[in-house]
Amino acid sequence: MSAQILFTVIVFNSLVLFLPIAAIILWRKPDAWLPLLTAFLGVLIGWMQLYSTEPQLPLLLLLVFGFFAGYAKPQHAWVWALLLGIWVPLAEFTALAIGLKLTYRPDILASCVALVPAFIGAYGGVFVEWAASRANRETSIFS
Repeated sequence: MSAQILFTVIVFNSLVLFLPIAAIILWRKPDAWLPLLTAFLGVLIGWMQLYSTEPQLPLLLLLVFGFFAGYAKPQHAWVWALLLGIWVPLAEFTALAIGLKLTYRPDILASCVALVPAFIGAYGGVFVEWAASRANRETSIFS
């Protein structure tokens, strides 16, 4: 079995196993849905980045998912950005460690740039949530 097939099988089966584990965690702690969701989406983005020839789609997904996570819980925006963005360098490190053949030359330090759109998205969501709550307070005063 080639390293690429092995890596794909391991990642896919890990994501499948994630669902029942997440269900058990959510049964015990319903408030854990956002960390579980951002970690799952981050793994998907990291996996997708390895097979993507262009970086635009993974970066857009980091930005968008970070935005919605930051909007949902603005107090922990840095956590959502880390949970989303850290999987891109981790996926590249794993690919290098097992000798996976990629369409590009992986650079773990350069892939840490994936944290930037995740943080921009998360804090963009915080800003929009702040502006929306402020606008709602001002309109409720005059209503």
